[in-house]
Amino acid sequence: MELMTDAQSANSYDEVPYPSYPYFRTHPKHLATIATLLGVAPVVAPYRVLELGCAAGGNLIPMAASLPDCQFVGIDYSERQVAEGQKTIASLGLDNLQLLPLSILDFDESFGQFDYILCHGVYSWVSAEIQTRILQICRQHLSRNGVAYI
Repeated sequence: MELMTDAQSANSYDEVPYPSYPYFRTHPKHLATIATLLGVAPVVAPYRVLELGCAAGGNLIPMAASLPDCQFVGIDYSERQVAEGQKTIASLGLDNLQLLPLSILDFDESFGQFDYILCHGVYSWVSAEIQTRILQICRQHLSRNGVAYI
């Protein structure tokens, strides 16, 4: 896994942070309910959750706090956002959540499989190259009966 260099991190996402909130539709329990209604037997806790474009972790932090047996990983291109989220995680003492400053394009095999992959509010405004990579990540890193939310 390669982290961004200082030159790569100097981007508009660092200049103007975007809001980082929880989105109830991305919660694994909500997604598991929908998957069950569609005939898929989703993974039940404990599970691993990945969020692509996690900002400061506003979506993952409440999940990690309420689901201590589960593991959460968030990546975002903004080092500034990730640093803010890491401070919050440390202050809450959460050891089941990791936020990383990383481009979606640099996501690699070392991350392993996830039972839920979340990508809220990213896909529609990124380049075709990144859109393709988001779909590849879902295909390559989603566990059997895993659920992706894009």
